[in-house]
Amino acid sequence: MPSAGGGAAGTSGKAGAAGDEVVAGAAGASAAGESGMGGEASGGEAGSIGAGGLAGEGGEGGEGGEGGGQAPAVLHSILRGSFAPLPGYTGQPLTGEALLYRTLDGSTQVSLQVLGLQAATLYPSHVHNQPCAVLAGAHYLIDPAAPAGESNEIWLSITTNADGIGVSQKSVQGHVARGDALSIVVHDPAAASAKMMCADLSVGSDGELRAHGTFAPFAVAEAADQAISGSVELLRSSAGSKVTLAVTGLDPAASYDCHIHALPCGVTSAGGHYKLDPSNTATLESNELWPDLGDTSDGAASGPTSFAHRARLDAQSVVIHRHASGMTPKVACADLTVDDYPDVALQGTSVRLPAASPDHTTLTATARLVRGLDGMTRVQLLASGLLPGVTYPAHVHNLPCAVQNGGGHYLIDKAAPAAEANELWLPLSASQQGTADARIAALHVATADARSIVIHDPNSQPASARLACIDLQ
Repeated sequence: MPSAGGGAAGTSGKAGAAGDEVVAGAAGASAAGESGMGGEASGGEAGSIGAGGLAGEGGEGGEGGEGGGQAPAVLHSILRGSFAPLPGYTGQPLTGEALLYRTLDGSTQVSLQVLGLQAATLYPSHVHNQPCAVLAGAHYLIDPAAPAGESNEIWLSITTNADGIGVSQKSVQGHVARGDALSIVVHDPAAASAKMMCADLSVGSDGELRAHGTFAPFAVAEAADQAISGSVELLRSSAGSKVTLAVTGLDPAASYDCHIHALPCGVTSAGGHYKLDPSNTATLESNELWPDLGDTSDGAASGPTSFAHRARLDAQSVVIHRHASGMTPKVACADLTVDDYPDVALQGTSVRLPAASPDHTTLTATARLVRGLDGMTRVQLLASGLLPGVTYPAHVHNLPCAVQNGGGHYLIDKAAPAAEANELWLPLSASQQGTADARIAALHVATADARSIVIHDPNSQPASARLACIDLQ
């Protein structure tokens, strides 16, 4: 099972021909051509990594070969976000990245990297239950019915280095974080733990995300409602949200309402109504998602209701309420289970560094890093403007390009020594046209500090001067 800080098994392969995939941590990893990335792709001009996938997967970097079948998922979902300062701290250079992924065998892994803090300082950080736009609400509770406290929350402590940079990882076994794990907050230890900076956790795309559920009556519902059944679909898209119902077993003599709720059916009976603006706790149709049941006089309801709002991941269930003597008890519920979460992809285009002069003034490169639900991290790097026949060292680095020109090499296992087997290397073997295509696949989910890719000059004095850097964002 991949982990946020697992060591590399085995050593990575050496540089091959352009378009070959290098497999890092070879034990259990997919071999080149077996990971679904496809076969060889021509080097092409930099900038040819298509948005639909790595070259060889339908990107424009060349004609894809016959790829192997899709590897089975081992992760439930991957969420990420970027840190920004909260009110009271705006104007400070507070940045960073956050990553949360959930495994199919029942754990939650969180990692973060933060920059712009005070040196050598301990900062508290927690997963929160609301978006950054409403100051992130309160701490996320593993069991919302139990008291708040470290054992019932997801806490990450961060100790910064001499440059005010901190990294942290947390593994929570036996709990798959729900959809109301919406953000991560770093607090100010010098100001009564005020909220300093926040990162929203999301799938990182406004593409379609479908969720389905099956209605079942609550055990406490009266006998007339124990026959309720049916299905619901929630489609999130760039246009907003569409809820499609197909319900039977309603009491023809009763009237009902239907609402999206903020917790799963089995967690405090689905909690309260989902809010477009969670800071407004009033029950207002304009601030909530109320699917239209229509005429239920025949004991059934069906059809779609569309909303301009794209539901967050804390839209976790649909509840049917009965109108009874001025009360609206919950009588049936369906969990909204996302069908397929997407892989999470980052990409970027190079900036040339001073060492690129005078021999590499036309050097350009693009890169793409994909964290997959199969537990693999795949990276592709395309470059042009290289010297023909030269092999250039290139590596994933642990800082953005604007900070120390990318910092040091990214380490798979932070507690292990720096070495090829514990890093993500992409040697670029330039063709006679000065182009190169390097790929790597690692049995590892890259943590939040996989921030950039740096291309080095193998012939420089001193050795390995940095020619170009690519931010992954």
